Amino acid sequence: IRDSEARLRLMADSLPVLISYVDRNQCYQFNNDAYETWFDMPKSEFAGRHVRDVLGEEAYAVLAGNIAAALSGKQLSFDSAIPYKGAGTRIIHIDYVPHRDNAGAVLGFYALIRDITERKRSQLLMEMMKFSMDHMADKVTWVTSDAKVVYANIAACESLGYTMEEMMKLSIPDFDPDFPAEVWPKHWEELRKYGSHTFESRHRTKTGEIYPVEVSVNYMRFGDEEYNCGFARDITKRKQAESLIRQSEEKYRLLFDNMTTGFALNEVICDDRGKVVDYRFLEINPAYKKITGLKSDIIGKTVLEVLPG
Repeated sequence: IRDSEARLRLMADSLPVLISYVDRNQCYQFNNDAYETWFDMPKSEFAGRHVRDVLGEEAYAVLAGNIAAALSGKQLSFDSAIPYKGAGTRIIHIDYVPHRDNAGAVLGFYALIRDITERKRSQLLMEMMKFSMDHMADKVTWVTSDAKVVYANIAACESLGYTMEEMMKLSIPDFDPDFPAEVWPKHWEELRKYGSHTFESRHRTKTGEIYPVEVSVNYMRFGDEEYNCGFARDITKRKQAESLIRQSEEKYRLLFDNMTTGFALNEVICDDRGKVVDYRFLEINPAYKKITGLKSDIIGKTVLEVLPG
């Protein structure tokens, strides 16, 4: 029996978790070596001490209800953030297992406690990253090397008119008419080669509406899988603005080229004191060339270069 107890103690002391036994009076009767590291006190000082004295008032206040439940005979398994006295706040996973006598009366409980702070922080970080990706204004999609969609954020689904479940059944050619199945392999090889790329394309909604987008894609490798992480932005308004600018420029050019008055657009050139010393020809209209006899080759030259006298 003694050999068996010694082996169990050795096993308990070698595990990187807290293992203890608490009696019905909420006093420690056994603690493994990990308690020394957590609470920076000899293991011998835990025996017989009330849980409150070891954990501190704040930590005990958090756990008091669970301890009472364990001593009432309930087996518990839960996560909690515990502000330990002298050990700081840790996020832990706790298992309380009641110990009963032959008559069924609860004599105490066994406690197994694991520090999951880093795991929880990593999990929270992943959840935050997914939340931010889900709620980005840009349309985000993750696709595999064969163009299958494996993720789409809310904006992507709403802009295309599909549900998340429907998006997971699509491939890029289903909603991008500029990337039919036959050109995808070439695109994928270029993305794999260069790592990232930004270009303009078009997206087609579930109802057939087509609108222009600017797409930035990034090659990602996770484990053995390859992905195309794409960010798409609706550029309908930008395209409309560009069209208006082009129309305005065309009207200006038509007026500029057909006006009978000679016109020259010049850049003013000043010396270090701000005094005007010359002009550079930027543009001249046909009437100006006809009146002055100058030609288009003066563009970019200064007045003194063209007319040195």
